[in-house]
Amino acid sequence: MPPKSLKVLKKLEKLTKKDGKVFDKEMASYMERIADFQHFVDRIDDWYNKNEKRYLKFMSLYGEDIISETEFKLAFRNLRTPFSELEQHIICRMIDPTASGRIEYSKLYEGIWKALANKYVADDDPLIMDLDRPDKWFLATFKIPTFEPLDMQTTFEALVSQDYTGYMLRELIRTKVPQMPTKAIVVFTEASKYAETVIKCNQRLSEFNFTGGPKCAPTEINLYFDYTMGRVDCPMVSTVEYFGRPEVQKAQAKPEHG
Repeated sequence: MPPKSLKVLKKLEKLTKKDGKVFDKEMASYMERIADFQHFVDRIDDWYNKNEKRYLKFMSLYGEDIISETEFKLAFRNLRTPFSELEQHIICRMIDPTASGRIEYSKLYEGIWKALANKYVADDDPLIMDLDRPDKWFLATFKIPTFEPLDMQTTFEALVSQDYTGYMLRELIRTKVPQMPTKAIVVFTEASKYAETVIKCNQRLSEFNFTGGPKCAPTEINLYFDYTMGRVDCPMVSTVEYFGRPEVQKAQAKPEHG
């Protein structure tokens, strides 16, 4: 970094520390109500899911995995995020709970849900049964079982519930990896047992041997997919594939003899 830029950054670092003391006091009242805090986390979650690639690409311009709190906040402003300065400060504390001033920006998604989990634990009353928090959530890592192609990134994480079907998982993969050359995607739970663990079109994750967690602390699982195995088990897709075969088209083109 040029000396002039470094000098400006050091001045900003001092201002960040000064503002941080004020924000720390305001943060306690902001986070007081669990419902409000849950809504805040949902907003971050929604923004991150829509801007993940843009966020990571912008942060990578620093050339470091861990950056200062000042650099993180400057990047957040340049990204034109919908969060106030106080909310940006809270996000920093979610990623850096010890207030070290060093931010591992790739831990944003993990940090917000850990913070909410800690909030739930701190606020939980063991005498109250909360039926609105079913343990049905997974933080799934999607990957292909072989080597990742050099021309596209196929590994990603997503928060999914046990109600997700095979069809829904395929749609999610298509959204996250839009450059895939085919729609013939197969999803399965064990890399070495494709045939036995394939998730069929109408099957739900609840039908497999997974135990979910609350949305604030989802169970981490691995799901595998491939797009070179040919036929997909969805009835609609299979029908389209069947009628697209050359021999079927040829048969349909033959004139009827009366």
